[in-house]
Amino acid sequence: ESAQSRDLRRVIAVVCCLSFRFKFAAERAHFPLTSCILSSADRNCWCINKPIVGGVCGKSMNCARKNHFCNQICHSGSCGDCVEVVETQCFCGKTIAQLPCAFVGVDKSSGGGFACEKLCDEELTCGNHRCEKGCHSPPCGMCALSPQVRDYCACEKTQLSTAQKMSRSDCLSTVPSCGQPCGKPLSCLAGHSCDQICGHTAECGPCQKTVDVLCACGNKVFSLKCSTDEESARTTARCKVVC
Repeated sequence: ESAQSRDLRRVIAVVCCLSFRFKFAAERAHFPLTSCILSSADRNCWCINKPIVGGVCGKSMNCARKNHFCNQICHSGSCGDCVEVVETQCFCGKTIAQLPCAFVGVDKSSGGGFACEKLCDEELTCGNHRCEKGCHSPPCGMCALSPQVRDYCACEKTQLSTAQKMSRSDCLSTVPSCGQPCGKPLSCLAGHSCDQICGHTAECGPCQKTVDVLCACGNKVFSLKCSTDEESARTTARCKVVC
């Protein structure tokens, strides 16, 4: 760099700082000096958030990754969060995405840096069941059916007594029944509840009831199985009357 260029750069810097001080003189009595580590003039930058040297900050980012540096123009204060894009797996390891470094951990035991929309499906510590939660940060936790965790009957309406809990040896032991109807919601047209007795081993559905469904124009009523899906119900419940 020539001497003429250096002098011109310093003149510009002085003008910039003088105008800045004049503008904010009524608000600030003291102007902190922030050193620019790339300043070839070997002097402090006087402008707050004003680039007068034109160099990149270059400071190491506080992100636990040693090869990430601040790419902002010389500035005062904190460099902020690291926005360097890194490739990372989700917590369950099924999805890979590129995210800003600040959102991604560096501890490999954490399993990744974000939650995808898939099921975790990790084998639980019991060795008998798999995690049914959505993708999440570890650990998965204890099996929901273990005697130490399960506090309610099979239909989850009645709390188990101490004796009932102690009667179970592990997560494969049968969860006691309260003797009442299961009551879990069914996937059916009318939204009925399961009327099987608490503790039944088969799936709750399908709904065994029938419901009356009006056709689209309202001229005829059709009697359909409540377990019919909505699309099939719309197709079946059609009269032959011209609307």
